[in-house]
Amino acid sequence: MDRDLEIVKARDLLRETISRLDAVLWARDFETRRLLYMSEGAGKVFGVTREEAARMSSFAHIVHPEDAAAVAETIYSGNPEMVEFRIVHPISGEIRWIQTNIRPEADETGRIRVVHGISIDVTNRKLPEEFMKAQNEVLKLIALGKPLSEVLGKIAEQTNLNMPGRVCSILLVDTEQRMFMQGASPGFPDIYHKTMLSKSIDGLKSPEAMAVKGKKPVVLSDIGGEATDEMPTFAQVACAFGLKSAYVWPIFSVIGMLSPLLRSIPNSAGNRQEMKGKWSRPLPA
Repeated sequence: MDRDLEIVKARDLLRETISRLDAVLWARDFETRRLLYMSEGAGKVFGVTREEAARMSSFAHIVHPEDAAAVAETIYSGNPEMVEFRIVHPISGEIRWIQTNIRPEADETGRIRVVHGISIDVTNRKLPEEFMKAQNEVLKLIALGKPLSEVLGKIAEQTNLNMPGRVCSILLVDTEQRMFMQGASPGFPDIYHKTMLSKSIDGLKSPEAMAVKGKKPVVLSDIGGEATDEMPTFAQVACAFGLKSAYVWPIFSVIGMLSPLLRSIPNSAGNRQEMKGKWSRPLPA
């Protein structure tokens, strides 16, 4: 009886210890790939509850599309493996890096029946690595003498890649600060460029134009609500493209030119709290 009680206590202690870890333990049937077990860390690591995990069984929908095939191949390779991959967090929408260690379990005949894994979030370690990688790619383009448009395109592309749900546009300003010129706006519709480029900045009603004229950052927290009356053309283009909010940051170069950076931000409750206030109220310089 005492032995049984000790076993129960040991199990409870183990369960409590696992629940406090920023890690998730899981097991899957090797043949059917059905989820057999998942610890309480699922919420911390994958953004789902154990109940949701049991109901969905598969996490393919949150694995980054570029990593999905390699992850599945590694998990079911039948060998002890370690794999790092990206997920799109189902709640925040941000990219998170996950490291998973995999150990297969075979029966007495040597046939693999179960795959055990432990997954932890390693985003804080991976992000500096990804930043350095992106920075090196940009520096390589500069060293090779690539056109400015290609360099700026790489910067915008890397921003979009590492910040899902957001799009980055870099617009150049002519030396007299009278009009915008093409910089890099991957993924933006043609109508955006037709609206913004080669037109007098003084005549434009947009946050980009305000940032240039005011030489200060501008935040537009609700494009549909705040910009419709005062910036109808911009609001129409932005809303049609699915942009909810935006901020523009003017960057001064060493020769005095000005380049605004526009990044759209999903209109979540958290962002509204963070950026409350009218678009005409610029951030501190």
